[in-house]
Amino acid sequence: MMIKKAIILGLIILNCSLCFAQEKESGYFDNDNIEDILDYKFVSDSINGPIYECRVICGNGKKYNFNIGVGFEGISFFNCATGCIETSQTKEGMMGFDVSEIYRYKKEYDNWILDKRTTTETDGKNEIYKPKNPTGIDGTEYKIKKKKKKK
Repeated sequence: MMIKKAIILGLIILNCSLCFAQEKESGYFDNDNIEDILDYKFVSDSINGPIYECRVICGNGKKYNFNIGVGFEGISFFNCATGCIETSQTKEGMMGFDVSEIYRYKKEYDNWILDKRTTTETDGKNEIYKPKNPTGIDGTEYKIKKKKKKK
């Protein structure tokens, strides 16, 4: 009986530690030369796939919180340049593929905007997607303001 309780308690602790496990990346995620921290953790599954809760703590003290939905579990974040966040996912197997997304910080939106998404299939074929409208890392789609012509 005591062994059963110990096993159950161990499984509960393991489950909780996996739920609260956070990954951290450091880099220059906004457009300055002060190091920032990006931390993220898996929070739930939805119909469209897993959701990760992310937080960027900028070196100047500003904080950004956003959720990012992904196609399948397992995402990595990288600092690809000053003001840049890159995400990467890999699906294993014969029908596997890699998906890489590059987001660049844009001051006018106060958000990281999707620059491009590259999907590389197992045969090496690349598919590149660039959004028509600016789309934030949090999924916000911004309207493009049309410039008025001067007469």
